[in-house]
Amino acid sequence: MYESNFLIHDRIYHSCPIRNYIFKKNGGSKVFCLQSHLAEGTISVFNDIDVLVTFGEENDTKKKLELLGAKINDSIVCGSIRMERALSNLQKLDEINEIDILLIGINIANWVGTSKNIIDIYYKHLEWITKISKKYPKLKITIKHHPNYRGDYKEDNIIKKTNIETIINPSNNLNSYHFLLKSKLILSFGSTMILEGSSLRSNCFFLDPDGKNTTFFDKLDYLQKIRITNFDNLDSLVQKHLINNNKILDLDNNKFCLPHQNASQNLFKNISRIGFHENKNIK
Repeated sequence: MYESNFLIHDRIYHSCPIRNYIFKKNGGSKVFCLQSHLAEGTISVFNDIDVLVTFGEENDTKKKLELLGAKINDSIVCGSIRMERALSNLQKLDEINEIDILLIGINIANWVGTSKNIIDIYYKHLEWITKISKKYPKLKITIKHHPNYRGDYKEDNIIKKTNIETIINPSNNLNSYHFLLKSKLILSFGSTMILEGSSLRSNCFFLDPDGKNTTFFDKLDYLQKIRITNFDNLDSLVQKHLINNNKILDLDNNKFCLPHQNASQNLFKNISRIGFHENKNIK
């Protein structure tokens, strides 16, 4: 029904070799695919992509996808299109009170069936947050769940009798990125918002108890410096940054994610460059 030179997938797991074949058979030139999640073991297999568009300046994502059976011809970087869109309106940002620790939830999807280990460490990272809340009761701690979250009695039991606030679907068109901007320390079990938040030079880290979250982090060596694998390191981080108000890490943020403000422009320039190189009649 539609004719175009370029096809852009907004999620890696939406790529489809049959669709790509039909697209090119009818005159299509290139298939681009935007990174929207980590190269995670359960939803990142057998991808078919001409040009992978990553958040940051790294090659580990492409290599891991290929290890999982992907065919990828090229890779470019543009930042986060989703973050650019989500932060296009900051008028209601003042409606959010300052947050000391923001824990960003993830979609409870296929990864939960990977192994018993990953379920155990998922709840362990919640136990860590509970211990921090009890040790530092004056800190404002918020869990911002994924919009698909449907509740979890085990989580409720873990965080009960703490001052931890839970938010799922905020009102007034607020989104998770707004909460990120209002937070001092941002943590997650596996959300790409840790990468995206790094582009703001925010203090963003993955919680990976005992380093066992191989479904999400295996072969992604560039994330090593922002993975917290034991509680003592998390406690030291909280003390250093939130109690003593010291700066944490000076990282190469472009490796994780380019600034979001120019993400769509970066993508446009790359598509234009690639299209012109292959076919000077493409406009």
